[in-house]
Formats: sequence, C-alpha cells, structure tokens
Amino acid sequence: HVVHIIGHKIPGNYIVERPNIPLPPIPGIHRIIKSINSGVRGIICDSMSNICIAGYYTGTPTISDENNNNYGTLPASSGSASFVSKFTNSLVYQWSRIIDSSSNDEGRGVACDSMNNVYIVGTYTGTPTIRDQTGSPVGTLPTATSVGAFVSKFNMNGVYQWSRIMDGFSADVTYGLACDSMNNVCMAGTYAGTPTIKDETGSPLATLPTATNFRAAF
Repeated sequence: HVVHIIGHKIPGNYIVERPNIPLPPIPGIHRIIKSINSGVRGIICDSMSNICIAGYYTGTPTISDENNNNYGTLPASSGSASFVSKFTNSLVYQWSRIIDSSSNDEGRGVACDSMNNVYIVGTYTGTPTIRDQTGSPVGTLPTATSVGAFVSKFNMNGVYQWSRIMDGFSADVTYGLACDSMNNVCMAGTYAGTPTIKDETGSPLATLPTATNFRAAF
C-alpha cells in the first residue's frame, strides 16, 4: 500500500493520504488533524500495513476526513503536546497517545519493530503526563532539567510500556529513531554538557561523555 504524508493543507492542519491503488480498488482517502497549530515529524507503516504518525499540536485537534466527517479528538494540550496516532491501512482510526506538559513538547519521529510495537521520540520540558486519546493518564516522564530528549514505547494496542530519557543542563534534541532486526531501539540527536540517561522513574542508567564543543552528536 502507498501512503503519503502531505504537509499542511492550511495553517494548523496536516493530512495523511492513501491515494488510488490498483488492489483493492479504493479511491484516495485522507485523514486530517485540525488544530490551532500542529505539525507532523514522522510516519511509518508496521508489518500489517497499519500507519503510525507522530508530531505535535496545540489546542484540541479534531481527526476528520476529506468530507469533514469527524472520527475523534485529541485531549486539550497544556502547551505544545507530542502525539503518536495509529490508523489501519484503510485509515480507520485506532488510538492516540499524548505526551503533554505545561510548556513545549514535540514528537520528532516514530518507529515500529517486528512485533508492531510503536515508539515515539522527541523533546520535552517540565514533567509531562502521558495520556490516551480520552485524556486518561497512563504514565509520566521525569522532570527535565532544561529540554530533555525521550523515547517511549507502546504495544500494538497502545498500552504504555516504558520510556528512556536523556536529560542535562542544556537542550538535548533528538532527530531520528529506528529499530533493528533484533528489535533494539536506536535514536540519534545532539546534546550539550554531560547528560544523564534515565528510565521512566527518573533512575539513572548511564551518562554520556561531556561535549567538548557546544553540542555533540550521539
């Protein structure tokens, strides 16, 4: 199946599109997430051709189709919230998970492993709450000293599994996420200072070497 992510239709909206394909003969269909300000930073298909997208939004977005039929909403954000949403290969809405603090949070990538678990990577400030599409809390992230980087795992049904955090005294930014053939998770980005890698409870797991320049890649 062919799936496109098509930028911003109008300010504050973005579109997921599945265009005409020979088998089955389904016309092009779209899903649009409308809010005051939103953007998409990643899209991927799992082994069952389900579609996962990740990004950010403010306000209370509505999920709709090209005919303005509504399929659901996302919880109101406190600031700028990260999100990951899942659709079937025919764009039937499945679920969303939100990472939201009182400041700026941004989902920057999404990946799926061979078990169809879903991972989102991004940046956050403050102490975000992880919520489902109804707004019910399912977890929290440790308080970021400045701007923290995170990767969070959900199973194929959206059940929260774990998070890993990179947190230092300056901004830590993620730019990429991937899973290998053994379902190990790899993320890449930049950092300054000497950040600590923590689990979702805030317990330290490791530290990275001090960046001798202003910012280092990892």
